[in-house]
Amino acid sequence: MLKAIAILFFIFLVRTNFSIKFILVLLITLSGCLCRDVEQHDFGKLSDEALSAIPYQTGDEFKMKHTNGEIITFSVNSRLTESVTENPFVEACVEETYEKNTTLIEPDYPIFSINMVLSNEGGNSMLTAVLGNAYFYIPIDTTQIQFNTDYTEYIDSLYINDSLYLNIMKYSFTPWDNDTSSVYIENIFYNYEFGLLQIEMSNEESYSLYYEN
Repeated sequence: MLKAIAILFFIFLVRTNFSIKFILVLLITLSGCLCRDVEQHDFGKLSDEALSAIPYQTGDEFKMKHTNGEIITFSVNSRLTESVTENPFVEACVEETYEKNTTLIEPDYPIFSINMVLSNEGGNSMLTAVLGNAYFYIPIDTTQIQFNTDYTEYIDSLYINDSLYLNIMKYSFTPWDNDTSSVYIENIFYNYEFGLLQIEMSNEESYSLYYEN
């Protein structure tokens, strides 16, 4: 397929009177990009351990309580797993196949959406999350936890809305441009069993996981 495209492009260049020197340089460049043998790397499926780092499934709902008493419902609109095949390096004759699991969560009040992406791209499972304008990385095994102590605080236990939660990761944020004049997400609390536990804002307001009695 690539060879056919290259031939057609060559014919186009000739007919449009491009210089011979330019055409030769282009052909040499293209010849280095046309792979006769593509090296295949298949990283298989995501492990159960990795998938369990996200406790949400399509159709799930959870509630968070604002400091003013308002209850906001978050709905898991989708959690989908797909197989991805791509060339990770433009100049290399390599194709990688890996799994990607994407979770989309929307609130019933316009505050912030949550997007979580788990993949084993490159052979190592990684979970990233975007909540509003806050981007953070969630370790999914003890090895990854050891390498993330610089920006993550680990808390053994914490009471939130009279409920006790264990093994919590706390993420702290500052504005990208160090402009503190606008409200931004300051802290996020998360654990593997319940997911998002609490969101603290820079104006001292917060949203906390809430269960009705």
